[in-house]
Amino acid sequence: VIIMPDLTGIPASWVSPRDLGGTLGLEVKKNLLLRHNQIIKRFMDYLIGIPIFLFSLPLLAVIAGAVVIVSRGNPIYRQERIGLHGKPFSMLKIRTMHPDASDRLKEYIASDEDRRVEWVSTFKLKDDPRILPYVGSFLRKSSLDELPQLWNVIRGDMSLVGPRPFPEYH
Repeated sequence: VIIMPDLTGIPASWVSPRDLGGTLGLEVKKNLLLRHNQIIKRFMDYLIGIPIFLFSLPLLAVIAGAVVIVSRGNPIYRQERIGLHGKPFSMLKIRTMHPDASDRLKEYIASDEDRRVEWVSTFKLKDDPRILPYVGSFLRKSSLDELPQLWNVIRGDMSLVGPRPFPEYH
């Protein structure tokens, strides 16, 4: 008899059988928790992150210039996120919204019940008035607004591979 537990999505190399006082247990162990693997991962973040960041600097300058032309103000947006072990850090992004985005959102959803329902149910809007014209939606769709996060990777706030740090309110 072979008993097959549903472990869909868990790589088999992470699962080991364990005898738990006569009961079969399956231990799921992610090897990234091992110290030497964390060091290798951090080394890879540097090895890949630094060159990509340096090569992206001219593109970042062009993108930042485009954002400043469309909307005055700092083209870099900082958002507090929660990192490893609950440590807060400022995650960097290219600003894709107007500086007064929260006021625009309040006005927009207050003006129409359908918009309010759309916002409350999905936290997204099809015609979001906060998004910068011309560049905002392009930067979001192409993920170019996330290039400054390479600096967060180099600093050790984030990793190239791993879970996305959430804002504290999540």
